[in-house]
Amino acid sequence: MPTQPAILGTARLGNVRLGYVPAAVMARRATRVRILIAEVPARVRVGSVTIRDVLNDAPNTCSLTVDAATPPVVNASLRITINSDTPRLLFAGALQTVEVSYEGLPGQRVYPCTAIDDTARANARLPFGAWTLVSATTIAQSLVTTFAPGFTSTHVQAALPVVSVNFDGSEGMNGCLTQLAKLIGGYFYWEDFDLHLFQTEASDPPDALDSTPGRFLDDPPIALSVDDSQTRTRVFGKGHGENTLADVGAGETVIPIADATMFNAIGGRAISETQPIAYTGVQLGGGGGLVGPGASPSAAPVVTLQAGAGVEAGVHSYAVVFGTAAGKSLPSPLATVTTGLIAAPAAVTATATTDQHLGQAAFGVGKKYKYKAVFVAGAAETDASAASSEVTTVVYAPAPTFGQPITIPLPTSADPRVTAVRLYRNTDLGATWYRLGDPALGASLGYDRVPGSTFVDPWADAQITGNPTAPSVSGTQFNQVGLSAVPIGGAAVTYREIHRTIAGGAQLKLQQTIANNTATDGVTDVTADASLGANAPTTDASGLAQPVGQLNAGNTSIIVAGTGGFAAGGGWAVIGNGQQVIRYTGVTGAALTGVPVSGLGAILATVSYNSTITAAPALTGVTGLVRALIKGAPVNLWVQRDDLAAQAALAIRASTPARPHDGIVEHRIVDERRGEASLIALCDADLQQFSRGIKTVPYACRDVKTKSGKAIVINLVSPPIHETLTIQDVTIDQIDTAPATPPRFTVSASNVRFSLEDLLRKLSAGLEGL
Repeated sequence: MPTQPAILGTARLGNVRLGYVPAAVMARRATRVRILIAEVPARVRVGSVTIRDVLNDAPNTCSLTVDAATPPVVNASLRITINSDTPRLLFAGALQTVEVSYEGLPGQRVYPCTAIDDTARANARLPFGAWTLVSATTIAQSLVTTFAPGFTSTHVQAALPVVSVNFDGSEGMNGCLTQLAKLIGGYFYWEDFDLHLFQTEASDPPDALDSTPGRFLDDPPIALSVDDSQTRTRVFGKGHGENTLADVGAGETVIPIADATMFNAIGGRAISETQPIAYTGVQLGGGGGLVGPGASPSAAPVVTLQAGAGVEAGVHSYAVVFGTAAGKSLPSPLATVTTGLIAAPAAVTATATTDQHLGQAAFGVGKKYKYKAVFVAGAAETDASAASSEVTTVVYAPAPTFGQPITIPLPTSADPRVTAVRLYRNTDLGATWYRLGDPALGASLGYDRVPGSTFVDPWADAQITGNPTAPSVSGTQFNQVGLSAVPIGGAAVTYREIHRTIAGGAQLKLQQTIANNTATDGVTDVTADASLGANAPTTDASGLAQPVGQLNAGNTSIIVAGTGGFAAGGGWAVIGNGQQVIRYTGVTGAALTGVPVSGLGAILATVSYNSTITAAPALTGVTGLVRALIKGAPVNLWVQRDDLAAQAALAIRASTPARPHDGIVEHRIVDERRGEASLIALCDADLQQFSRGIKTVPYACRDVKTKSGKAIVINLVSPPIHETLTIQDVTIDQIDTAPATPPRFTVSASNVRFSLEDLLRKLSAGLEGL
């Protein structure tokens, strides 16, 4: 020690570092452990503290012995940290059990305790909810906010993969988080009232295990084990299921089930007990109505072609709907008409003949005539043909006072709308044309004549001059439609609607409304397709009573008051509350058709009109059904997922020259809560973990950054271990047993995490094999 006194003013400020702590003290402070029970420092027996840090759904636990100076109580909080300067949390939870005992003498009381972390408290609620194609980050945050009051989700990894999942209240929060973790191939744990959910927890990583001295302890010796016994390279998933509504025969292509909403609308795979099948689509069903013809008009309107512009050319159907104060009826039967061009006749020929005169008044001798023809379609005529060559009458030999009759071959038309031919003639080269014939005489001698026949003109000028003059020049476009004989309803009917299809279409749309229940003619239809109105009703809301009647057993069709809810290509229909489930192959008019006469899907008992009938949900385009299904047989979603690269790698490992291996090892996952997307994600996550064997490394270290869920990099020459694994399980002991010595962390690291659920599933599978 220096004895020379200091001289004031010779010391240099800054030459001494205020707050300097020696290295030995720093080391001790870094390893100093602080234990709080109920937020109060506790006296704990040295060497009695052991912490178990386990990943996912198993809670972290702690055991310790507390001195009598601070007697603990059940449910008191327990918090253990290390490092006086920068505290690091080793455990946070609550005392679960507290015993009282003594050491040596009864007065020397001690309290052996166990504690559990926040996992159990977070599991107090049963979550409900459904998410489709939503990030697991969003789902986890929502679960914590809604079902874990007092907890936070600060350490939920951002932008986790998109998943689909349903929670039905059948398990607690930890079960739901286990599902999420599986779907993303990740992990979770609770710490200090905060959720950690992640694929990789990259912050504050532990030191790599390499040749650096002190990185790991020799007890237990570090080792690497590789286990192929749990390897699978193909995973089948069995998900949500529904029961069949009826007996179904082998080879059936449509299977009725209770609900098809969980099945893929564009097809997929399913399994019924032992039969995997494929399907190409679904029918959601649910629509329907009543058995019987309904209260719709019983007759179609009469439609008649008219010349002129308006309606597009093509085939159009018409129907009538009754309207009441309650609503509208179903449409009547259909009337069909084809609008568009009808070609005019070609020029006709006229020849003076010696044919019998037919006893009519005579032509004059030496008369000169020309003829034109028109086709008749509906209520209109086409344009006229060109005029024939001039014909001069001469003396008719049998009767010298008569002019010779003139014969005109009548033209034909390939258009089926043409129903007749009309002839026009001028009188002795006059400028006026007159229509031949007298309608009172009928088709043979009246205005309308049969196309393709031969007509002999016997008419004297005086007999035709009173007829309407001039051949039609109204145009050859027949794009207007006359409407007549519109049905009249009962007293409750207050208006009627005319509905029409577009050219070549099937959907009836409003064309006009007749605002009474008396008129039988509608306004001539000149409405363009684009100007048509709302669709015709598909259910009867008129309140009108349909007729009394029934369908007998063995009927091959079912008339229904509305076919809108039924598939045009066929399916199944449920009568009443499931008393009969009927197979049909199509829809024709107002009926379900193609019902079997007997057997599966037939009408087996009389069905009264007004019985309810609904379309059954169903899988369509089914293939692979080789055995019949009984009513109530389950049909479940079924997916197959393959890891082709893992199959190739296993084939190389497992093959010998004598016994080649294809590398396929199959595994099945059953979770009937899942839809297809969620089931695929679950199977893919399982393949990601188990397709290449289980690698496990046990070791011990004193690295305080060691924590379950974190990645540990192992890069050793001897033994040769080069892996990056996830820490699954950590036991922390030797806490504060020696100055400046961190606790011991005994670790199990692996590429696969077996949760309690995994172990129970394995046990169940083993029992099934007994």
